[in-house]
Amino acid sequence: ALAKTEKELGRALEILEWVAASALPSGVLAEQMNPETGEPASVSPLTWSHSTFVATVMNYLHKEALILDRRKN
Repeated sequence: ALAKTEKELGRALEILEWVAASALPSGVLAEQMNPETGEPASVSPLTWSHSTFVATVMNYLHKEALILDRRKN
């Protein structure tokens, strides 16, 4: 992650929130979304979609903690 400030993390958070909001009612993440309708455009569920999302959230939280720690010091 290249962000060095909370503000720079803002765009990443917007994307993470969009992904979470785009999940199917069951919580499943589609591999692809139709850009016009927002409907799943491929096979669901695929575990790589979920694992990539979880890894990205973990990276985001780690980076956020580093930024907040730097701000305290």
